[in-house]
Amino acid sequence: MPLEDTLPRVQRMFLCSTTYVRDIDVEISILRSKLLSKDKMIAEKNIQIQKLNNSVTDLQGKQTSLENEVKSLKEAKVASDSRERALKKQVFELTKKIKELNLSVRKAEQTAVDGIFYAEKNILDQIKLKAPDLDISEVVVFKKVVDRKVVSIL
Repeated sequence: MPLEDTLPRVQRMFLCSTTYVRDIDVEISILRSKLLSKDKMIAEKNIQIQKLNNSVTDLQGKQTSLENEVKSLKEAKVASDSRERALKKQVFELTKKIKELNLSVRKAEQTAVDGIFYAEKNILDQIKLKAPDLDISEVVVFKKVVDRKVVSIL
């Protein structure tokens, strides 16, 4: 091939390669722009991820705190239930003792009343024995002498 034929061919190749490089340069510029846009989006998403991670960490801390509070409340409930059972047992025992004491009080009252009537009968029997002619019909244990008169104390 002669040189004059080769030169236009080289020029055409040079023009084609220049066009190709220019087109590639435009595509590279577009790709760089897209890449920057994607990098910016990735940075924004990383910030969102960091915020979400911080939220998750905060929520995990709150969850742990609430779990500890629930645990404490459960322990307090168990202690309260135990104390309630102990108090109910004490109430039962005290109620039982109160019933026993009430029975003892009634027996003591009855014994005291019986003792008063026994003492009255014994005194009246002694008076009849020592002074059989004396009228003791007005003498009653629930009366007393006030200003030289027999009065009821009930």
